[in-house]
Amino acid sequence: MVDLLRPDSHPRSWRMFLETAVAGPQVAEVAAEMSVAKRAVCKARARVLQRLQQEFSGLKFFAARVQRGRWSG
Repeated sequence: MVDLLRPDSHPRSWRMFLETAVAGPQVAEVAAEMSVAKRAVCKARARVLQRLQQEFSGLKFFAARVQRGRWSG
Protein backbone atom coordinates (compact mmCIF):
# COMPACT_ATOMS: atom_id res chain seq x y z
CA MET A 1 0.00 0.00 0.00
CA VAL A 2 2.74 2.44 0.91
CA ASP A 3 4.48 1.92 -2.42
CA LEU A 4 1.26 2.77 -4.25
CA LEU A 5 1.43 6.31 -2.90
CA ARG A 6 5.01 6.90 -3.98
CA PRO A 7 4.24 8.08 -7.54
CA ASP A 8 1.81 10.69 -6.15
CA SER A 9 4.32 12.06 -3.65
CA HIS A 10 7.11 14.53 -4.23
CA PRO A 11 10.43 12.63 -4.11
CA ARG A 12 11.81 14.75 -1.25
CA SER A 13 8.59 14.39 0.75
CA TRP A 14 8.64 10.65 0.18
CA ARG A 15 12.23 10.41 1.37
CA MET A 16 11.49 12.48 4.49
CA PHE A 17 8.52 10.24 5.26
CA LEU A 18 10.43 7.00 4.76
CA GLU A 19 13.42 8.10 6.77
CA THR A 20 11.40 9.30 9.76
CA ALA A 21 8.41 6.95 9.79
CA VAL A 22 9.99 3.74 8.54
CA ALA A 23 13.77 3.82 8.89
CA GLY A 24 13.77 5.52 12.27
CA PRO A 25 16.15 8.53 12.31
CA GLN A 26 15.03 11.56 14.25
CA VAL A 27 13.40 14.48 12.45
CA ALA A 28 16.36 16.72 13.32
CA GLU A 29 18.81 14.30 11.71
CA VAL A 30 16.81 14.09 8.48
CA ALA A 31 16.34 17.88 8.39
CA ALA A 32 20.08 18.45 8.79
CA GLU A 33 20.94 15.83 6.17
CA MET A 34 18.52 17.35 3.65
CA SER A 35 19.24 20.99 4.57
CA VAL A 36 15.64 21.81 5.46
CA ALA A 37 13.84 22.96 8.59
CA LYS A 38 12.54 20.33 11.03
CA ARG A 39 9.06 21.71 10.37
CA ALA A 40 9.41 20.86 6.65
CA VAL A 41 10.23 17.25 7.53
CA CYS A 42 7.24 17.03 9.87
CA LYS A 43 4.89 18.55 7.27
CA ALA A 44 6.11 16.19 4.54
CA ARG A 45 5.67 13.20 6.80
CA ALA A 46 2.19 14.38 7.81
CA ARG A 47 1.12 14.77 4.16
CA VAL A 48 2.14 11.22 3.29
CA LEU A 49 0.53 9.83 6.44
CA GLN A 50 -2.69 11.68 5.62
CA ARG A 51 -2.73 10.11 2.16
CA LEU A 52 -2.18 6.68 3.72
CA GLN A 53 -5.12 7.24 6.05
CA GLN A 54 -7.32 8.26 3.11
CA GLU A 55 -6.34 5.18 1.14
CA PHE A 56 -6.92 2.82 4.06
CA SER A 57 -10.26 4.47 4.78
CA GLY A 58 -11.33 3.77 1.21
CA LEU A 59 -10.22 0.15 1.51
CA LYS A 60 -12.16 -0.30 4.75
CA PHE A 61 -15.29 1.10 3.07
CA PHE A 62 -14.82 -1.26 0.10
CA ALA A 63 -14.23 -4.28 2.38
CA ALA A 64 -17.33 -3.50 4.44
CA ARG A 65 -19.49 -3.31 1.30
CA VAL A 66 -18.09 -6.58 -0.03
CA GLN A 67 -18.78 -8.32 3.28
CA ARG A 68 -22.37 -7.10 3.22
CA GLY A 69 -22.79 -8.19 -0.40
CA ARG A 70 -23.49 -4.63 -1.52
CA TRP A 71 -20.67 -4.24 -3.99
CA SER A 72 -21.78 -4.31 -7.59
CA GLY A 73 -18.62 -3.58 -9.46
